[in-house]
Formats: sequence, structure tokens, C-alpha cells
Amino acid sequence: MSESSIEASLVEVAIQQLKRKPFVAEYNRRPVGEKQEFMMAYACYVMWLIMVGASKSQEPAKVKSIVESIHTTFRKYDWYRAGLFERIWESIQDFLPAMRPPPNTGILIPLVHVILAANNAGCHLQQTTEPTVMFDSVMVMKELTQIAAAPKKRWQFWK
Repeated sequence: MSESSIEASLVEVAIQQLKRKPFVAEYNRRPVGEKQEFMMAYACYVMWLIMVGASKSQEPAKVKSIVESIHTTFRKYDWYRAGLFERIWESIQDFLPAMRPPPNTGILIPLVHVILAANNAGCHLQQTTEPTVMFDSVMVMKELTQIAAAPKKRWQFWK
């Protein structure tokens, strides 16, 4: 599979993550004033996970290109707000690497950290108490980092 096909596949994977049922249900539960910020925060989370996974199998320049392609795609959506999205992205990169717990401490809920990062960037999001979306944020973390880290020869599956 060509390098551009890998990139296109990861862009499609990112878009599909924004359509996951638990995420859509949480988005729909949010007050109107939070919907756009929540969508951008979750989109940055998805982009960060793909970046982390891709960095395990791709050169840094390729990872940068993948992230830029996803970002360019997200810019086309109505929920995208230039400036705020980039601030959330910067904040996500500060908050999420610290999310990895030491051994034997249990699991951390990524969505909690995503919302903290977004609020640090100027958003006003309430934490969720919905267990389904919190659990799904853990599953997304596992799935996306594995998908994005797959060696090039395994990308035939996503073709």
C-alpha cells in the first residue's frame, strides 16, 4: 500500500471515530453551547491517538503529514473553529501523555483528561458521568493506537 493510501486510510479512520454511537450520544446530551467545543476536543483526542500510534511505525515526517491531513479534513466541518481547535490540540499534547498511570494503579479515563485539556485551552465543558462514553474513550485509545501503529504491510485490511 502506498504512503498516500496509508494517510488516506488514517484520515478515514479519524472521521469514522467521530461517528461512534457512544460519542454521538454524549454529543447529543450536551447543551447547545458545549456541542462545538466537545466535538473539537474529541477530534483532537482522535488525532492525538493516531499520532501516537503512527509514531510507532512511521518516520516523524510521515507522522506530521498524517496529522496535517487529518487536521485539514477536520477544518471542513461546521463545528471547527480556527484558533480554538489549535489551542485544544496544543493542550491535548500537554495533558494526555501524563495520563498513563504507573503499574497497579488501575485505569484512567481518557475522556476526563480530554475535557480538562479542552477547558485549559479556553473551553467550558462539563465532565461526563455517562459510563458508556467513558468506557468507549478507553476502547478508542486502545483501538486507534493499534490501528495507526500497524506495519505498512498490514494496511491492506483498510484498503
